[in-house]
Amino acid sequence: MPRFQFHARKDPINWEALETLNLAAIVQSGDVNALSCQIDNAAFSCVTKEDLKQVNPGRVLGLIRYLQILVEYLLKVQNHLAEVGEANRRTAIQHSRDVKDLKATLSLRDQQLSNARESSRLKAKAAFEEGRLQSLEEKKERKNRHSNNELTTTQSSSKKEKPADSSSGKVLAEIKQRRFECKYCHAAFKTEDFLKGHIDRRHSGISTQVKGLQDFIKDQFFVQRGVLKEDIDRMVTSSLTKAMHMIIGNEISSWTSSTNRELGVIGALNNPSSSSSSSSSSSS
Repeated sequence: MPRFQFHARKDPINWEALETLNLAAIVQSGDVNALSCQIDNAAFSCVTKEDLKQVNPGRVLGLIRYLQILVEYLLKVQNHLAEVGEANRRTAIQHSRDVKDLKATLSLRDQQLSNARESSRLKAKAAFEEGRLQSLEEKKERKNRHSNNELTTTQSSSKKEKPADSSSGKVLAEIKQRRFECKYCHAAFKTEDFLKGHIDRRHSGISTQVKGLQDFIKDQFFVQRGVLKEDIDRMVTSSLTKAMHMIIGNEISSWTSSTNRELGVIGALNNPSSSSSSSSSSSS
């Protein structure tokens, strides 16, 4: 803070204007606005020994009483502004802590969501690998079965006449057209009952794991959506709180600007030079 400089006092005090103030009424009603009308006259005027000899002592007592009331009010304003400043400082510290806690919570939620996604990916990969192994087993089984069928067909065809080979080929073609294919390993079966039995034996675990994986992903989605919704609601509440404090701060600033005139009197009582210089310039 720069060094304070007091103003020089040259103009004589207007005792008649001070006598117009009803100090008892001002004290009783608490009308602080009435105090401002004689601030410049009391704070920046020059009081000499000759004035004290010539002026009625009652006027001097009235001036002292007026200055006491004015200083009391200004001290009250100063204390109030200090309390407001301290409250704003504590609020800013609390807001900073809330923001820090919210960032930590969001970081934790992001990590949990990442872990859930990784777990889902690993389970899906495990299910895929299991299905692939079962498919390889089914292909191997189908290949062996096909080799056995070819051997049986060759043996039976050698015992039959050539016209019979032609009819059996048509029957095999019709059976092949009517085959039922597995959606997991693409193995073909003659009837739908054989296909169902094959799925129950070979792929029952895959369907169960796929359904379990779908349920897990669905549950994780709803859990994370609820968590994110709570975090967003908390962020919105925090933003509204900050906006309210900002509005209150603006109202306090407006009220403070209206009291700057009274606050200047504290410096004026210790530093009367600017008013004197301004009054001299206006008179010139």
